[in-house]
Amino acid sequence: MKYRATVSDEKQMVALGSCLGRGLASGSIVYLEGDLGSGKTAFARGVLEGLDCPDWIVSPTYTLVEEYQVALCKVYHLDLYRLDDPQEVEGMGIRDWQDGQSILLIEWPEKGFGRLPHPQWRVQISYLESGRAVLLEGPPTVGVLEAFVSS
Repeated sequence: MKYRATVSDEKQMVALGSCLGRGLASGSIVYLEGDLGSGKTAFARGVLEGLDCPDWIVSPTYTLVEEYQVALCKVYHLDLYRLDDPQEVEGMGIRDWQDGQSILLIEWPEKGFGRLPHPQWRVQISYLESGRAVLLEGPPTVGVLEAFVSS
């Protein structure tokens, strides 16, 4: 199913991510795609807030991965921007996190092409003259995103 939204600022991007977060199940894999500075990390922060993450949420740009414990499961937020070769994904331990119990939020998934698990959700963010266009592709939801986006 495809959902489309237009957001005008970071607060709305976080709110949209929170809507998705409230509907995620353990084992979910979410690809976050878009140009540098488009709002991928803000969206991921919203997902974690929607999962009631009690921790301070930071960008994994320099650490490559941040781990969070939420009531539902562990969440791994990966930023693959700095990878030079898709094989580097293997060295990060991604196979250990594909246990069907953890949620993976993966920024710049194209940097790990051929080495990443298939996503349940793809979030594509693109620039507009004023704000951002967000396309979410994933399974049908039950009232989680509908209030925020149009099909």
